[in-house]
Amino acid sequence: GSIYLFNEGCMQVLNSHHIEHTISCIGWSDDGYYLALGDHGGSAHIIIPSLNVFHTLTLLPSNESTVHGTSPTKQLSQSLVRSLRAVHFSQTSSKEFVDLLMLVDKLYIVKLPLGSCQIDALQGDKILNRLKESGTVRQLDLPSLAIKGTLSAMVTAGSLLVLAGSSDQQLSVYEQTSNGTYTLSDMVTTTLLQGTGISRCDASSDGRFIVVLTNESALGLLVLPSLVLVGIWWECVEDFVLCETNGCASICFISEDRDKQRHVILASLPRLEVVYSCPISMPITLCCGHPLEDCIFVFDEAEGNFQLKQLVQALPEHRLASLLAQQKFEEALSFAAKFNLDCQLVHKAHAAALNDILCAAHVDEEYHTSLLRCLERVKDVQFIGELILTSTYPTVAICNTLLQFAVDRSQGQADCDALTAQLFCVQRKLATYNLITMGKFSPQTWPEFLHMSMIEVVKHHLQLGQLIQAGVVWTRHRPSIVAELNGDTALSLLDVIPDSTPSSHLGQWLSSHYLQVIFDQASHTVGPFLDWLDKRIRLLELVEQDTWPRNALMFVAEVESGICRLQDIPKTFDASISPLARLLHLKDTVEDLCLLHENLQCYVTFSIYEKSTREQILFTLLDGIMSAEVVPIAIQTLVVPYAQKHRIPVDHTLFEYLKVFLPQTPQNLSDSPWEAKAVAIIQSIGQLELRVMGCVELLRYILPPWSQLVEDLVQQSLKIAHPSTQSLREQFKLLQLNKKLLDYEIHDFNFGDICKGEKYIRCILSRGGTPQALEDALMVAEMYHLEPSEVYMFYVSNLVHQKKEDQACQLLQTLNKELCKASALKIYTWSFHKIQFQSLVDCHDYVASVKSAVISLKALACVEGVEELDIGCHRELDLFQRLLNLAQQFHLCLSCDALNDQPTLFAIFKHMVEVYHKSPDHLGEKVCTLPGGLTCVIPSTYHHMLIFTQLVGFQETDLLAILINLLIESKQLLKISSLFSEFSSNMPSAQTIVYLLVSIWRALDKSAVTLEAIQMMSSLASLAVVSADPDGLADCVE
Repeated sequence: GSIYLFNEGCMQVLNSHHIEHTISCIGWSDDGYYLALGDHGGSAHIIIPSLNVFHTLTLLPSNESTVHGTSPTKQLSQSLVRSLRAVHFSQTSSKEFVDLLMLVDKLYIVKLPLGSCQIDALQGDKILNRLKESGTVRQLDLPSLAIKGTLSAMVTAGSLLVLAGSSDQQLSVYEQTSNGTYTLSDMVTTTLLQGTGISRCDASSDGRFIVVLTNESALGLLVLPSLVLVGIWWECVEDFVLCETNGCASICFISEDRDKQRHVILASLPRLEVVYSCPISMPITLCCGHPLEDCIFVFDEAEGNFQLKQLVQALPEHRLASLLAQQKFEEALSFAAKFNLDCQLVHKAHAAALNDILCAAHVDEEYHTSLLRCLERVKDVQFIGELILTSTYPTVAICNTLLQFAVDRSQGQADCDALTAQLFCVQRKLATYNLITMGKFSPQTWPEFLHMSMIEVVKHHLQLGQLIQAGVVWTRHRPSIVAELNGDTALSLLDVIPDSTPSSHLGQWLSSHYLQVIFDQASHTVGPFLDWLDKRIRLLELVEQDTWPRNALMFVAEVESGICRLQDIPKTFDASISPLARLLHLKDTVEDLCLLHENLQCYVTFSIYEKSTREQILFTLLDGIMSAEVVPIAIQTLVVPYAQKHRIPVDHTLFEYLKVFLPQTPQNLSDSPWEAKAVAIIQSIGQLELRVMGCVELLRYILPPWSQLVEDLVQQSLKIAHPSTQSLREQFKLLQLNKKLLDYEIHDFNFGDICKGEKYIRCILSRGGTPQALEDALMVAEMYHLEPSEVYMFYVSNLVHQKKEDQACQLLQTLNKELCKASALKIYTWSFHKIQFQSLVDCHDYVASVKSAVISLKALACVEGVEELDIGCHRELDLFQRLLNLAQQFHLCLSCDALNDQPTLFAIFKHMVEVYHKSPDHLGEKVCTLPGGLTCVIPSTYHHMLIFTQLVGFQETDLLAILINLLIESKQLLKISSLFSEFSSNMPSAQTIVYLLVSIWRALDKSAVTLEAIQMMSSLASLAVVSADPDGLADCVE
């Protein structure tokens, strides 16, 4: 025999094992892990299906004879064919065992541990003896083994052992005692067993029931342990199997009725109540797998092998389904008629098969006709409709024909209203699809179109820029579109429209289709729609530049007309109503852009126009006027119409534009097109006040030399009697001053900086010492609100530097008393500051500063009331005269403080005398360095030296005393007498000579008194007597 292991999920054979002898018994462990087999050869087989493990334990050698009269182990009754009869699994706390009931000459039970499956290497009686010795085999002590025929049935149920023979009319029940032996409990004979033998018996898994199958094919149910017959099935039973259904013990058996019709019956225990019964069309054998499932073994004689199938596969309905699956429709129709099955199943399957062929066919006429004939035999209208609705046919003609066929069949039928409506909807969609594809039917795109909602179809065509197709869909399926439309979907339709879609087509689609739905069904989206419209118009400026902004105006006008055609919408909108006011505002904006672009040639972008005010737009218009000659005409033809439309004052706008225009002009505005344009704009201003103010603005930015246009404009404006004229006059005066400054090469004119004024005055006076320069400087002083005395101070200083002292003196004398005094004081203060702090860099500047001080002091001396000034005018004049002489004759530049400081002055004087004494020849001018870093020219003669002595404030005696001391120190006494030769023309006084004698005498020490010294002193004394006057004669004699 063979054992086959099946996968119950897919009904496929997993593995198979061939066994040499016929299989006599089989059993599963409770967990389904082990499978045990027994065969007629006395072998036990243990299988682990999940691991594909197969173990064989040979308990009896297969080559031993079964002849009576031999040894006990060889005495096998030839009638007892099934030597290994029953399999039972038992479990202890630590191990799992399989119990094998083995019949040799007596009945044995073998308790085999599942872990001992490797002992199959032992053979024959050695195994049996080995098992007996180990205690795993024990002989059943059956007091009476009264069975007739072969042992046909043997069942273990708990501690009970039930035996029956093939010819027995009773059951022998044995009960296991506590010591492991069996005693005959009872021999049961029932009405079921009278006159017949037992072919099969089996116990339920819970050990409560025994099912007996007699040789007469009767089925009986007995209760354990009493073996009371509680149920019987007299009809012919071919096979049975015990199973569990929903946790309850059940029995499944095959029975044949009087009409020879086989049925599979499922009955519950213990009452044998039929739970399920169905006819079968083939011989079958029942078996039960683990876990308990109903399975069927079907023997196929044609193929000669076993196939495991489910129970339902043996039913006529399943056979019919199999024929239909093989598309044997004629045979299936005959089979259905034979078994009284529904022939409509065959017609439906045939129609479905023809429909599939037709959908995939390229040549369709034959299948089309066949399908229609087959569908005429189908009574189920719902089936027909669903079949046609869910199929895709190769041509639009076939689609129309089949759809109309379904409509004709469904109309008037009860409960088919929904199907009819669905068919009509598909017909409309097919017509729409045929229109938008222009008759180009495609089996690939039609199903997509069919299953899309109309909103999705519209969105799809909008996304492709196909507005005509979108309009067709919208018109034909408006109710469904309106039903699906909401705020989000309505706006999403707009978002998918490509930027390249022509505005003319888009405007028509919005006006004809979209706006009605928006205003009727989704009024809350009007605001977002206007936002989208605003963005779309801005986009047109980029994608349709050639026709911008006329295309935008036509687009907005189309939308407006579409809204006006709607019901419940007024023909004219009130601008105060929002959001409709936004549409009007948008239209006005686009109209203005058209006016600017087409009529005024002012190309302004939408964003700039939106951000700009009306005045700024006018400024843009004025910016486009480049030629001054066309300014008046352009203002009348361009500016005035736009300003009047928006109620903007023209004169005020021109003036404001001038204030913006002038700062943006080049720095040199004079005599340029900018200047001419500004003049033309000012002349176009009608209001006199604004015209004068415009002139003022012009003069603020214009630079000299200005053109005659500006001169004429200013002169005309100065004649206007208006308060603003004074401001114009002052501004023009400044401009004239600026023009004068240019003559002196002054270009950085700045009226706001007073320091600049002083700078300009100095520059004017330094570059021109003329009376005109003085007048220009006085004008600058007046503009900067500076004192005139400042100007005269700089002017006199420049004249002195130019050695025009007389002209400077005459200028001061011509001034009035107050101005002369103020100017002289500033000149004196400025000169004194420069002399005192020695800020001059050379002798020439020093002399000029001293001369300026002298001139200022002389002028002050001539002014009446000068003595009131705490200056010491005459004393200061003498001081500055001495400073002037020292500078002119000896190039010695002393400060006033130095000339009044006796110690400093004496050091200078003494150093000068020493240098003079050391000079050998006194020829030419030589410069020496004095204490304090001053330089001075060395006097060339004694007379020149005497002048220096007097200028620095010392006497001739001081000079002679220093010289005599130097001669005495150098022992040059004879040269002392020669000193007096210098006075041949101007003999010194007797007092001077006496002073010298005393000085010489004191200077000589005793060692130096020689005859030469006495002679020199005698000569000086005689000279003193001769030159002495009577009053000083006594001193001379002494």
